[in-house]
Amino acid sequence: MIESGTSQLRSEHQRSVGTIVDILLAAKKAKIRGALLRQVLKISQEAPHLTPGTVFQIAADIVKVDELCNIKEQ
Repeated sequence: MIESGTSQLRSEHQRSVGTIVDILLAAKKAKIRGALLRQVLKISQEAPHLTPGTVFQIAADIVKVDELCNIKEQ
């Protein structure tokens, strides 16, 4: 029982880390990593109860990482 709970937490943790890495790579590609990290700090201070993965997803939405990354590709 404990093992399955631990592996589930690792999986959730690994998914969260993967999401954060993907967001950071996209922000780097769009040359807005600094803006992203400033938003991450601001959000984490204002809402300390949020998980790091959630904070990065919200910050990425605010600085529009996906949209800017797609524009740079075209």
